Amino acid sequence: MIMEKLKLRSGPFHRIGDRYRHMLGSDHFMGRDAFADSWIAPSKAKLTNCDKIEVALPGFSKEEIDVFVQGDRLSIEAKKEVAPMNYVSHEFNVSPVSTSYQLPKNINAENISSSYQSGVLIIKLPFRSPRSKSVVEVG
Repeated sequence: MIMEKLKLRSGPFHRIGDRYRHMLGSDHFMGRDAFADSWIAPSKAKLTNCDKIEVALPGFSKEEIDVFVQGDRLSIEAKKEVAPMNYVSHEFNVSPVSTSYQLPKNINAENISSSYQSGVLIIKLPFRSPRSKSVVEVG
């Protein structure tokens, strides 16, 4: 497995990324690291009562995906447990993926929900109910 990782990262693009990553920062390309081994490319929608994020995570089961909120960040992690086999040829790889997003201030973090169907993770981020103005009488 270590040899496969070395082989995957030995291309010229990775050598450039390893050399110049510190100059560009980790969030320089549309909020993601362009040189990362794995990307999670979400689709985002704004509905009337919530924001919705859809993430394609093919090859993972529901049990292999973690979605959690820590402070004001929403994090997604997916890791596949694969039993070692003696392959003659191994053409695909399901790499662990992870990402996190800054939650907007208008999101109610306690009521975030998620579901996973047909390889797509759907996360609903409900809005906080608007605070009603209370009138204070001046006496």
